Amino acid sequence: KEEIGYRMEGDIAAAQKNWDGAVAAYNQGLKATSGSPLLATKIYSALQAGGKRSDADKFSADWLRERPKDAAFRLFLADQAIATKDYPGAEKWYQGVLQLQPNNALAYNNLAWVAGQQKKDAAPGYDEKAVSLAPSQPAFLDTLAMLLSDKNEHAKAVETQKKVLALQPDNPLFKTNLAKIYIKGGQKDLA
Repeated sequence: KEEIGYRMEGDIAAAQKNWDGAVAAYNQGLKATSGSPLLATKIYSALQAGGKRSDADKFSADWLRERPKDAAFRLFLADQAIATKDYPGAEKWYQGVLQLQPNNALAYNNLAWVAGQQKKDAAPGYDEKAVSLAPSQPAFLDTLAMLLSDKNEHAKAVETQKKVLALQPDNPLFKTNLAKIYIKGGQKDLA
């Protein structure tokens, strides 16, 4: 009668690509545990993987109608939208998270990245909010630096990315991003 048993049963079915079996096990667990958010994400994912997008959309709409303050499920849906490059959809979900949790730095950072992918002017502002909420978070600063570089604010981008590398000097992604910023700014020798 515990969530983990249903989750494991569903995970085994999912590993075998038995999507209907996975959904059935997760649904049983959902009923037995009176609404596990983790099982909800698993149901949505199994429906999507099984080619039942309309069922997944209906499930998520029903879930959120019954739990209008569930920010975690909205974050999950935003991440799913990013995975399919549905940036407007992801933006909508992150905005929903921020209505519920106005100080959610992760949602601001991810909203900034999504807005940047859509070439929206608001992107750096969203990430500046994320950085103000979590000033020592290297990933947020990295996002901000890349967005500033995309807006041709290379000096500010370099300064920000150097702060990132001060926090995590051995991270190869952050080093590569600094090189990209230098290249965009016409400083190939520094790159």
